[in-house]
Amino acid sequence: PNSKSFPLNTEFEALITLKGQGAGPHLSSVTPSSEAITVRTHHSFIQLPEEPMTPRAFDPRSGGIPVTFYDYAAPLGEPMKRQWVIRHRLEKDDQGQVIEPIVYYLDAGTPEPVRSALLEGAKWWSEAFEKAGFPGGYEVKMLPDDADPLDIRYNTIQWVHRSTRGWSYGYSVVDPRSGEILKGHVTLGSLRVRQDMLIAQALLSPFKPGAEPTDAMENMALARLRQLSAHEVGHTIGLIHNFHASSNDRASVMDYPHPLVQLTDGEVDLSAAYGIGIGAWDQVSVNYLYQSFEPENETEGLNQILTEAAEQGLVFIADRDARAQGGSHPRAHLWDNGSNAAQSLMDVMAVRKHALSQFGLNSMPEGEPVASLEKLLAPVYLFHRYQVEAAVKLIAGVDYRYALKGEADVASQMVNAEQQQAAIDAVLATVTVDALSLPDDLLNLLLPPVEGSYRDREHFKHRTGLNFDMLAAAEAAASHTFNLLLHPERINRLHEQNSRNNDIPSIQQLIQQMHKHTWSNRHKDNKQQAIQNSINWVFLQSALHLAHNPQLAPQSRAHLHTYLKTAQKQFKKGDAFQKLAADTIGRYFSGQWQPANSPSIEMPPGSPIGTIN
Repeated sequence: PNSKSFPLNTEFEALITLKGQGAGPHLSSVTPSSEAITVRTHHSFIQLPEEPMTPRAFDPRSGGIPVTFYDYAAPLGEPMKRQWVIRHRLEKDDQGQVIEPIVYYLDAGTPEPVRSALLEGAKWWSEAFEKAGFPGGYEVKMLPDDADPLDIRYNTIQWVHRSTRGWSYGYSVVDPRSGEILKGHVTLGSLRVRQDMLIAQALLSPFKPGAEPTDAMENMALARLRQLSAHEVGHTIGLIHNFHASSNDRASVMDYPHPLVQLTDGEVDLSAAYGIGIGAWDQVSVNYLYQSFEPENETEGLNQILTEAAEQGLVFIADRDARAQGGSHPRAHLWDNGSNAAQSLMDVMAVRKHALSQFGLNSMPEGEPVASLEKLLAPVYLFHRYQVEAAVKLIAGVDYRYALKGEADVASQMVNAEQQQAAIDAVLATVTVDALSLPDDLLNLLLPPVEGSYRDREHFKHRTGLNFDMLAAAEAAASHTFNLLLHPERINRLHEQNSRNNDIPSIQQLIQQMHKHTWSNRHKDNKQQAIQNSINWVFLQSALHLAHNPQLAPQSRAHLHTYLKTAQKQFKKGDAFQKLAADTIGRYFSGQWQPANSPSIEMPPGSPIGTIN
């Protein structure tokens, strides 16, 4: 049924069944039988414009998406690699009027109030095109009843259903001869808005006896959808992620936004959870991609756009620099807030503490199975997970930007010692007994799943059968923090930085601080000590995984081995649990310890937290 012909494109689709064995759980969840999967393979044959659009040079500072090719006919001494930005064709006639505006069409099957939110967010780009010199050059409409989303003449925004919350996408069909975007196609997953509702519900616990109904949860979720719509359309007009923007007053919708939750008069406040409208950086990128110049002035004009942006403190840092867990950029993160990641982590932990203090039966409406509390617990218990990733990048951090020769201030800078120590303190505060323990009255409410339901990937993993495992939850959160702190790339950088500047914390100093926050802590209360032991064990396992990692530099490994041998001697004199730790270290040095022998408790999936790409 999807083999069709349109004026500018012909679509062919084949139905293919693949057979095999050993399918994983994700395939099993979406197929009648995991031994065979049937998929549709789609091919599009597209008529390219008779006259290719004039290409525009890609600049790594621009925030544009490049199309790349190699010119083997380039003269010697000139680079073979050629890159152009991708962009829609947007031209004016002799009277200065837009010849044909860029129009995006929203899937008519999108329900309210989602429909209005997606329309509003997509329309945010109108202002950017107007400021770039194209008033009326960008529009958003509902898809006509007689239109087909496969017709390349329609840039479309589709609302789709999937079995799990997953990424949303903004793709483009591009003319390889010029970088012209021939069709933008946005796909938004419908489950994302329900995840935002879940997060808001867990934070607010809004079902207190006698409490007035609140629309705060829905308002937050719809605010996120507006931002999501703008974000994905941004990809299809030619923009790439800018993960520096959240540290600069939400300078771009092309960042991944974590809800900015505040405590106002002692209550959780979601009113500023997500921004409104495009940011200052988005305007820079649209200007670079679409602003028109006389041919002889284009290179100078484009460079001036980026020079002025740099002077205003607008910086672009893309995916590769921000996504890696061992990344070093102190201001380029996913799902974070604030210019100071360490301070923002402390703010997030304060919100988390308050939300957990309110969490319980008031977090769910009347008539719901009490067992559903556990699924609500995960997003609030792990509310700090992304800000930890942001703060840890200050440790052995390196601040830099994409730069070209001839610019001023192109050198990178190490994050100073004071900021690194503040980040260590903030990150270690997330692995204390106080932070990771749950009160008994809440633990008693975390009932096993009722008949007809089951735990899925959104729940914590357990080693206690059907009952909630408080130690596994603490271990999962602690493992996240310690694995980030002890990432081999971070530890190797820390050693190098300390060798260049003695004020920077050394590997020994970092590990000693981690030891002080773990094995050196003792509690009289048995429950507290049980949680402390779980934290301690995770720290030891993370240290052994690091020591076993081939990426760890020899000098870094030497410092870690020194700590492990010292700790082993100390643990041999301790209680049964410490003696187990000593034996485990001994097995590592004798070659009997392997990472597979010590499975870690994994957290429930977080990203995509708002489900964007």
